Amino acid sequence: MRSADQEELRFIFTAEGSVPDIVETYDYGTVINIHAAPTKTDSTFLYWQGSLCYPGSKYTVTEDHTFEAVWQADPTDKKTPDQKQNNGTPKDNNQNKTNSKKAVNTSDNSLIIWMAPFILSLAEAVRFRM
Repeated sequence: MRSADQEELRFIFTAEGSVPDIVETYDYGTVINIHAAPTKTDSTFLYWQGSLCYPGSKYTVTEDHTFEAVWQADPTDKKTPDQKQNNGTPKDNNQNKTNSKKAVNTSDNSLIIWMAPFILSLAEAVRFRM
């Protein structure tokens, strides 16, 4: 670890070959903005590792430091479930339309659950004004 009297500290941002490494020098105690997310084919950038940092966050320079990009591989099979089932072709939604009536689910109470607080607060407001 370097002290405040040393001139410059070295920072390296590396992204596994997707872009060249970024090497920068800063004075001790400088507050920097962490670099923007790099890009990589078939992957999504998650964060900078070394000190868990996200693009745009602030970091105070106190020593030499290396940040490495952490990636998540994108799914290689981007077919929808219908396309997988039909060997890559989209499902024909017009098949069997004559007998395609769907049963209505009468046990779905989610609307009532979400509306109950609103109805109760409305009733309380009306009662309060009277």
